Amino acid sequence: MDGFDAALRQLAEHGERLALLDAREAGHFTAVGERLAELSTLVTGLGSAVRDQAAVLAALQGLDEQVAVLTGQLAGLVPGDQDSQAGTGFYRPSPVPRWWKLRGPAREQALDRVLAEV
Repeated sequence: MDGFDAALRQLAEHGERLALLDAREAGHFTAVGERLAELSTLVTGLGSAVRDQAAVLAALQGLDEQVAVLTGQLAGLVPGDQDSQAGTGFYRPSPVPRWWKLRGPAREQALDRVLAEV
């Protein structure tokens, strides 16, 4: 009977160990399930972001052509350098002299030019 009692004790110990392992694995399974739910939420959000980005990219299609058309229209309204010299009436300010760099006659010429424009 001693052998039978020893075998029963070992079986009881193995049963306890199996119960602990089952509890531990159940905890792991729960943790993995929670992480998978989080990943599912992230993937769903990512799909939404991708759709939003696709809409933005679709809106940008043809933007270069629109800019080219507007550039052409603007070029027709604003004179180029040759038009401003032809006296079309558009004001173009002269470059601003760098007073801190001018000395002597160069400063006097710049001052005369400014006074002539006033």
